[in-house]
Amino acid sequence: MKKEREEVFKLKEQKKENKEKEKLEDIDKEIAELVERNKEKLQSESIRIAVAIREPQLLALGYDRAFRRYWVFKSVPGLYVEHNPQHVGDCIPG
Repeated sequence: MKKEREEVFKLKEQKKENKEKEKLEDIDKEIAELVERNKEKLQSESIRIAVAIREPQLLALGYDRAFRRYWVFKSVPGLYVEHNPQHVGDCIPG
């Protein structure tokens, strides 16, 4: 009788240990998945930042005969004209 109780107790303890091991394995799997997802996010963000750094935020289109400079900004829509009154050029000599 005593041996049977001990065996039943051991079996219950083994079941508890197995359940705990399974829980720990599940937690380890979840952690590994989270780490992998975070690595992927970090990698994609790093690529996005690197591309944004390399792309010019300001594009100089050039200038005309009157020495006005033309610009396009990525952050603001439209075409911008820079006119310096000190350097006014003649469009038509004369």
